[in-house]
Amino acid sequence: MSDPCDYLVGWICATWTEYVAAQAALDKEHEQPEHLSPNDSNDYSLGIIGDHNVAISCSPYSEYKLASTATVATNMLQSFPNIRMGLLVGIGGGVPSRQHDIRLGDIVVGIPRDGQGSVFQYDFNETVNTRAFRKTQFLGPLPFSVLKEVTSFRAEKEYDRYKIQEVKNRILLKSPTLRKIYKKPDLDADLLLDPEVSHILTAADFYYRSNLRRSQNTPTVHYGVIASAKQPITDAALRDALAAQRNVLCFDTEAADFQNPFPYLVIRGICDYSDSHRDIEWQGYAVLAAAAYAKVLLTRIRSRSSRLKAWTRVIDILSGTAEKNDIIGRTYSKEEREMMLNWLTLFDYAPQQANYLQERQPGTKLWFQKTSEYKQWLNGNHFKTLFCPGGPGSGKTILACAIFNDLLVRFRHKKDIGIAYIYFSYRRKDKQEIYDLLASLLRQLSQARSPLPETVSVLYDTHKHGSTIPSLEEISKALHSVAALYRQVYIVVDALDECENSGTRARFLSELFSLRDKNRVQIFVTSRYISEITEQFKSGPFLDLHAGTDMFEEDQFFKFRASTEEISSYLDSQLCKLPCSLIQNSEIRAQIKARIIESACSTIFLAQLQFNSLLDKFTPRNIRSALKRLPTGSNSYHQTHADTMKRIMSQTLAARELAKQVLSWLTFTKRPLTTLELRYALAVEVGQCKLDEENLPQIENIVASPFELAWSKKRLDLFAYEVDKEATINQGAQANCAVLRNDYGRGTPRLIFRKTFTWSKSAAGNKIRRYLLREHRIFQKLNHPFIVSYLGYQENIRLQEASLYMEFCEGGDLESQHVYKPDSHDDSDSTSQLDLIHPVPLREEEVWVITFQLAAAMAYLHHGLTIRGPGTFSFARHWEPVIHRDIKPANVVLKPVVDKIPIAKLCDLGLAKAIVGEEKQTRRVGTPDYSPPEVRLGKGWTIQGDIYSFGATVDDLYKEAEPQPELRALLDSCKSLDKSARPSSLSILEIAQEHVSKHEKEMCFNLNQFFKSGSGGYLLQSLLEIASGLDEIAAFGDEVRLRRKRILERLRLLCDDGAGEVFDKHSKSLHLSVLLNHLDKFRELLATGKDIDVDEKWENSGWTPLHLAFQEDKQDVVALLIKYGADPDINDKYNRRPDYYKE
Repeated sequence: MSDPCDYLVGWICATWTEYVAAQAALDKEHEQPEHLSPNDSNDYSLGIIGDHNVAISCSPYSEYKLASTATVATNMLQSFPNIRMGLLVGIGGGVPSRQHDIRLGDIVVGIPRDGQGSVFQYDFNETVNTRAFRKTQFLGPLPFSVLKEVTSFRAEKEYDRYKIQEVKNRILLKSPTLRKIYKKPDLDADLLLDPEVSHILTAADFYYRSNLRRSQNTPTVHYGVIASAKQPITDAALRDALAAQRNVLCFDTEAADFQNPFPYLVIRGICDYSDSHRDIEWQGYAVLAAAAYAKVLLTRIRSRSSRLKAWTRVIDILSGTAEKNDIIGRTYSKEEREMMLNWLTLFDYAPQQANYLQERQPGTKLWFQKTSEYKQWLNGNHFKTLFCPGGPGSGKTILACAIFNDLLVRFRHKKDIGIAYIYFSYRRKDKQEIYDLLASLLRQLSQARSPLPETVSVLYDTHKHGSTIPSLEEISKALHSVAALYRQVYIVVDALDECENSGTRARFLSELFSLRDKNRVQIFVTSRYISEITEQFKSGPFLDLHAGTDMFEEDQFFKFRASTEEISSYLDSQLCKLPCSLIQNSEIRAQIKARIIESACSTIFLAQLQFNSLLDKFTPRNIRSALKRLPTGSNSYHQTHADTMKRIMSQTLAARELAKQVLSWLTFTKRPLTTLELRYALAVEVGQCKLDEENLPQIENIVASPFELAWSKKRLDLFAYEVDKEATINQGAQANCAVLRNDYGRGTPRLIFRKTFTWSKSAAGNKIRRYLLREHRIFQKLNHPFIVSYLGYQENIRLQEASLYMEFCEGGDLESQHVYKPDSHDDSDSTSQLDLIHPVPLREEEVWVITFQLAAAMAYLHHGLTIRGPGTFSFARHWEPVIHRDIKPANVVLKPVVDKIPIAKLCDLGLAKAIVGEEKQTRRVGTPDYSPPEVRLGKGWTIQGDIYSFGATVDDLYKEAEPQPELRALLDSCKSLDKSARPSSLSILEIAQEHVSKHEKEMCFNLNQFFKSGSGGYLLQSLLEIASGLDEIAAFGDEVRLRRKRILERLRLLCDDGAGEVFDKHSKSLHLSVLLNHLDKFRELLATGKDIDVDEKWENSGWTPLHLAFQEDKQDVVALLIKYGADPDINDKYNRRPDYYKE
């Protein structure tokens, strides 16, 4: 049976005549695949042409003029997900002229001309009525590689005629039936109607083309523009009039449906002259001629490239197929995507990656990225697998983490690059069977695609109704299919040796190598030295980094150790743990570093153990004595462990036994234990049938054990928390809310907040679950001091339950503490205590502080103004603006601070919505009392709606006295009925900072420093700061255009938020006037001429306003700039004149 994933070329037919001719063009036929999409109604013939697997498709209901090529192509992609390039081969009506001697039986190939597309669609009725083309759209651009091959073929005129004729003859020899249908008619049947005659009268009304002899009796190939509509042209005079307008060579009806999911080359055999004399006599021969051309073209592409993948890589880059080829059928919402991905597997390696990234010392493992071996592995030119074995503690996992992070940063803008990773652990054997591993890779590669690959959605649809799960073979095939969507895939595998099941490991490697060999997949693997594993990668000579062995072709074998610099960096970060008297002694610090570096044998883990052995030493003499006893040489590892056990055994009997038990539990459990689980495990007594809770050891005693456990609290241990029965909170209308308490650490117990929703209990369950998922997705991207911190998310598909964990703020919320509403009903998910009958009034300075904090939170949500501590401000480089849509007193919680005004934080992002692209409004949701009037009238939310809710929230606070005029005026403007009159969150922030400098002195000072206190205030300075990203270092191309589009979307949102008016008043930037389309401001600057350099260059790119005008195809702006003296010959950084960018 054929594998649908092996077919990259799709041949689309609109009629059965075309379908039969295409089948006859196959060099070899394949069997039908075992499985096709259940929604696919096409008929298929599969086979080989040259070196390419080709899927030929036609609708079983096809009749000429009725078949939709888009439907056929879309159905094809459902069953053959890797199709990257299409051929639309059929018939059309020629347009003979003095310039183009087009005859019946000739071939027209659609190629771009005069800067326009190869095929354009026009409105038939309007065009016929006005006798002028009414274009609706162009076919997408052809891949450069195809155009290059077509051009090369075109140059060999005599060759192409005889080759096509030869192919036609071979096809006709296959069957007498074919000769009957596709034979060439008599030349006397080639009749061209006089354009002045609209109906057939006599023979005198025709030109007999056979009288105009050609030197060769073979079809001629013409290259140019094809016009397509849903009805054919049947008027010779109209044909000529229209063709003259756009230099059209052919009219057809099949290419009129432009919604095809992949680019295709249109090839037309001429069967009539688009006049009233239309019959079927030439159709068979014309179809055969077009099919012969397509076959020859595919054969030529093979002769220049042994694999079509090189062709499709160019297709993906130049025509955007990487984003388009999986746009099939319906588009899934984010919630549906999440459900499908969770259905594949719930296991997520992201928390481990985050943990390892935090543990990694800054600057470590960067040496590896600079090696020629790593660079060549990245390029994929010399080898596809990089294997890095190392001893225990040598830093293999941190290296894998660093490599993965480097890949993410390096390819963050490359949608055609796939990245996935697997971190093996012997503790997770039950979650790392072969099925789990492949499902995880499939999930990681799929979730990066937008929309979700059809292979995954079909798999989900196939199994969801029967409550079955896919087979391992189905998961494997889907993984291959999704990997093929990428130009390049990188897979990082850490600690392969901890995959202890040799059967699982062998199968996993087999799948990895198969993936590598059939797709462009690069594999990076770390492991300890285990002969069974290293043999799998020794397909070439052994490479020792320090020995400088030559490269080899398939795999790269790479030994590594931790460098001296990395161990030194680690020790620098740990020396602060020593007593202050020792830290201040530079000689002692130098001796510690030198001795441990010598003794650790390039092993980070040994360095950790040896440094920990010094932590109970308090004098220089004790330190020097301990350093002398540190082992050296090859026995360091065993000696260090022996010394550690000696320290354990030197303790009291109870401490020794506790340490042994802890080590035993941590070593032999199948997965990492939570703190609570470890306490219960240690409390178990042999022979007892009941657990005595009085026997539970305190966690601080375990942590303080003498063997210095590597105790990490960097990741939230949710299982260590229990519901705090003493904390009372208001319950949300849809979710169960609880405060969780951790009593097992040192010091004050930590409290966190949990919001749980069980969607099976609600009729609107799926809708509420989508809100929770959206809140989770938005929350995990946020990090701001005035928005509650996100701590985690858990979902159990089987129990239909999801929980969101976040920071708990003990001060309650504004509504319960400072708003007098005796009959209020709280449907928020805030963390308030029981409603107070008598709210506490606020002083004006406290109201200003809350105003400042909420304005900063809104400026972050709306425009990406980030705050890192009191002194660091910046605008997030990549930011999706977020509308909260439910700001109200109940959704503002308070964090008490000793001797200071509490910190106000926004919470409950259940209704929050990220604004995508040009979208500015969202649908009607929120709390009516705090929703803006336009929302209550059904006009939808904008960021100005949040400003109204903010004003209503602050105005609702119970104040000691009526606000002073400035605060009153600010709140009134926020609550304006005209949303355009409401201030921006940045403007509110600017006003508020003047009133809170006493409480937030450092933050306000640095905030003003960041905004430079320039003209135009925070609004203009924000616009200029975000706009600075437009001055690119990279050369202008598709990626720069995409980044520019996203930045301009943010800038336009900011302009709508009040910055546009400020920009027009204060800015003197011609560059931004061009890009923001502020043409009145642009003309004003040019006319004034004062302090305006019309040829001013941007610093990074060297682009002048004229460069930008050409890049944006703004011809009116170009004319104005030239008029006012702009230099058309000025070069940018890339030595390109402005008109280089002319489209």
